[in-house]
Amino acid sequence: MKISYKLIQQYIDCPLSPEELSEKLTMAGLEVESLEKRGPDLSCCVIGQILDINSHPQADRLTVCRVNTGAGISTIVCGAQNMKPGDKVPVALPGCRLPEGMVIKRSKLRGVVSEGMMCSEKELGLSEESSGLMILPADAPVGRDIVSYLGLNDVILDIDLTPNRGDCLSARGIVREIAALTGVRPKKMVVDFPEQGESIENLVSIEIRDPDLCPRYTARVISNLTVAPSPRWLRDQVESFGLRSINNVVDVTNLVMMELGQPLHAFDYDLIQGKRIIVRRAQDGERIITLDNIERQLTSRNLVIADANRPIALAGVMGGANTEVSDQTKTILLESAFFDPVQIRRTANEFGLHSEASHRFERGVDPEGVILALNRATQLILSVAGGCAAKGVIDRYPRVFIPRVVRLRLPMIQKVLGIEVPPDRVIRILEDLECLVAQSDEDTLEVQVPLFRWDIEREIDLIEEIARIYGYDNIPTSLPGGAPSPERKIPFKDIEARIRNILIGLGFCEAINFSFICGQILNLLSSPATGSSCLGEGRVRLQNPLAEDHDVMRTSLIPGLLENLAYNQNRQIDNIRLFEIGRCFFSSSNGSLPEEKAMLALVMEGTREPRSWKGKPAPLTFFDLKGVVEALMVGLKIDNYAMTPAESRWLGSSQSANLMVGDKVVGSLGKVGQSIMEYFDLDKEIFALELLIDSLVSSEARRGIRPIPRFPSVSRDLALVISEEVPYREIEESIREMRIEILEDIQLFDLYRGAQIPAGKKSLGLSLTYRSSTRTLTDQEVNKVHERVINQLSQKFSASLRE
Repeated sequence: MKISYKLIQQYIDCPLSPEELSEKLTMAGLEVESLEKRGPDLSCCVIGQILDINSHPQADRLTVCRVNTGAGISTIVCGAQNMKPGDKVPVALPGCRLPEGMVIKRSKLRGVVSEGMMCSEKELGLSEESSGLMILPADAPVGRDIVSYLGLNDVILDIDLTPNRGDCLSARGIVREIAALTGVRPKKMVVDFPEQGESIENLVSIEIRDPDLCPRYTARVISNLTVAPSPRWLRDQVESFGLRSINNVVDVTNLVMMELGQPLHAFDYDLIQGKRIIVRRAQDGERIITLDNIERQLTSRNLVIADANRPIALAGVMGGANTEVSDQTKTILLESAFFDPVQIRRTANEFGLHSEASHRFERGVDPEGVILALNRATQLILSVAGGCAAKGVIDRYPRVFIPRVVRLRLPMIQKVLGIEVPPDRVIRILEDLECLVAQSDEDTLEVQVPLFRWDIEREIDLIEEIARIYGYDNIPTSLPGGAPSPERKIPFKDIEARIRNILIGLGFCEAINFSFICGQILNLLSSPATGSSCLGEGRVRLQNPLAEDHDVMRTSLIPGLLENLAYNQNRQIDNIRLFEIGRCFFSSSNGSLPEEKAMLALVMEGTREPRSWKGKPAPLTFFDLKGVVEALMVGLKIDNYAMTPAESRWLGSSQSANLMVGDKVVGSLGKVGQSIMEYFDLDKEIFALELLIDSLVSSEARRGIRPIPRFPSVSRDLALVISEEVPYREIEESIREMRIEILEDIQLFDLYRGAQIPAGKKSLGLSLTYRSSTRTLTDQEVNKVHERVINQLSQKFSASLRE
């Protein structure tokens, strides 16, 4: 919002300089981004009066003028023809630099010395075009500098308003703020003009068919006017707001919009068919050519101003070319209305039409201010374009607005701001902001909020207004009181952070992928060939996918990580270890929102160690992946886990297992199958893990601190010959089920198949560690317990000792 400092002074006797006012407004929440000096630097340019005009002795198109500049009589050679003796004109004296860069010097023109230059508006930088000298009013004082006379020594305040302060998108709104901040009363706007024409009710009819979208519509008719270029004062004021001058009628509607914040529109009355104005929704397929000469197809979502046969304006956004005011216009219908902000925002966004009018309607204008704006515009049009105003005004107001009343508790002000604002000061601030205040009891005010303040809805909003005007700098800085509350750990976030730390410590890098993936990938993962049906079930399809390969929400993190692997392998990057923590989405059976599950997935490929002089490094195997899982479980303090053979293929490979915590499957791990490798164009063995994080949160064990052992341990090795069908996990579980108090650890250190081992059998080498926390164990004690272990395995699994 740009506003002229001189224009502000027309509405209020502001005691502050532009710089002081800028600081004051900024501290009150209306940030002044910049102060711009308006107008060119025209030092040494004064008002002169032409005394006489003579022909140039050597040039037919030049004249020689004697001009009184106030400091003496100067001879000036001029090429213009629109002046006469007695006219007062701007005179650039020697040494003056014009906006285009020309420096005026005393010089000869065709043998005649010229002591300056009489200027046009274009030469002074005041207009883009001019047809001759700028002729000043007869009462212009000779010798006065042109800058002060034309009011060019002005300052423009460029104010950056927040979207909720639509009430300040006008000079009146800014002046209201200045009045509240300084205590100076604004000047009263006097609106008075004669109504001499026919009654407006006989000239036009107005009908509102959708009062929800247009609660109020008012109009006046002005006849016998003359559309012409605006006078300088009007053009200057319009341009000071950053707008372009069009003609006297349009400039008045723009000026009043910037003065009062109420957009207006002028229709050529003679082009309104049937002399009817109908505010209605457009019909699907209707078309209108707007003032920017673009034809637009309308739908029933759009609100239009129509005459008896066609739309003539996009309501609150832009007028139509079919009723545009032109030089031939003699009678206008002037509109001032209130439109629904949401409706205007939708229409403006739909057509990409963001005008000054729509900008204000979108933020909400004052429904009680439409008549004042209409009358102010009528008064100004009569003064600059002549004409006759029809008697009366049409005011259709089917949805009357009731001002909001907000209860304000005075003790709450001190509680929120931390200072006590005197009650009389509170009341004065609210009244300066044009609120109506009534005191219901000693500590409570009933505040009626003006309709132009759409942003004030609650008590806290009123307290903010009091703080703004009272001054944030008057509120002392203090630290909040109270003891700090202990840190609250969120189980899910805590375990998530620990998973990251563990995996990063194991050499993994974290990946972050989109939650959208290609449905074809899930089809592959859930096919019978891969057996990973859980990854393809319950998928959530997107109604409007951004791309064909992002049409479903992911039910697995594995596809994204495999794409990451392929991307890196294509760039000759090896030994990749990636993990991702994210959410997967599954459709709900009852039709509600999709179910979200927190998941962890990791992939790894390459060799166990980097290349070195020691020799060729060994490739990764399933057991490296198993070691990662074990390290993860130990780091998360989960004891009751186990890895069991998968009952079906996972990711297209038989080399897979389920991760159990307690009696519940929480994830799967294994080698990625060949069909999936080919889909992602991968050529190296890949091992992957995916598990539910939520299932780990409830499984975390609480471990105490174990003291350093005081007594020595005793180890016994055991070589068993046992059936190939018996997994090692069952052997270890069987030993632990014996609950031997002195048994500290069990380690598998050897697996052998071959000579001296019967077919269908395998040899397992186990190391059992025994220790007591209270004494040193004897060989006799250890041998006795160890013999029990051998008997247990022999009876349960038909195991025998290897000779």
